[in-house]
Amino acid sequence: MPALFLILALVAFRLLPHPDNFAPLAAFALLSGFYFGRRIAILVPVAALILSDLFINMAMGYPALYWPRIVDWSAFALIGFAGWSLRGATLFPKLGAAFATPFAFFLISNLGVWLFGRGLSGMPYAKSAAGLIECYAAGIPFLRASVLGDWIFMAAFVGVMALAGLRQPKAVEAR
Repeated sequence: MPALFLILALVAFRLLPHPDNFAPLAAFALLSGFYFGRRIAILVPVAALILSDLFINMAMGYPALYWPRIVDWSAFALIGFAGWSLRGATLFPKLGAAFATPFAFFLISNLGVWLFGRGLSGMPYAKSAAGLIECYAAGIPFLRASVLGDWIFMAAFVGVMALAGLRQPKAVEAR
């Protein structure tokens, strides 16, 4: 039941008006790996992403299940797995992962856009080094919001967990 609540909360945040890419999903994926079990760290953010994508894709004129989004889903699964694999690590590797999370998502997701998506002109990106550079350049405004959002939500999540008395990561699996 807690996992379902978390999924619905993440979906609601993603569907409510907010700045592009300023969302708690990557922060939750990484930090839930530190505090919770692997199932929550990987399945909850990916399930929230898939469920919210159903609505967002249709609103953007894509099919409800737009298969190129698997790249983004995989990126969030990797971020959750990274958090889970660092659960026993010291502070510095965890801070490194927190720092790297928005940049890792940027690199992975924009690679997916370059491979399967369309540029600002509505045409697919050229499958060349120039096309890849163009794709990454077009994504830079989204990176700024991702960095800010991920780091703010990570700080908030750590604060909530500290207030809840969960200073040390514990293995809590979804049931």
